[in-house]
Amino acid sequence: MDVQHALESHPSINGMCDYVGISRSGYYQREKRHNYQSPRKLRKKFIQGEIKAIWLKSLCIYGAGKITQELRSKGYKIAERTVGKYSRRLPNPLDDYHSQF
Repeated sequence: MDVQHALESHPSINGMCDYVGISRSGYYQREKRHNYQSPRKLRKKFIQGEIKAIWLKSLCIYGAGKITQELRSKGYKIAERTVGKYSRRLPNPLDDYHSQF
């Protein structure tokens, strides 16, 4: 069986695992690891959303210090350094605006 035929005939997971030479359990373990999102990653995504919302609400003025204060007033336990790191990784909508000039 060649690869082209295997792709066209929509083979089972068993058939593809046999062809590639891996076990079915190994395939499913990798799939599970690949699709898993740790609680830390989920929290980071959520906090980044909060940071962006606070920053936009402040008309793009607040820095890490004031955003940290806002988050702490909402009950989050977070360091200013963490807020700075997370906000640096966010896309900045002002970059598109400034690139026009």
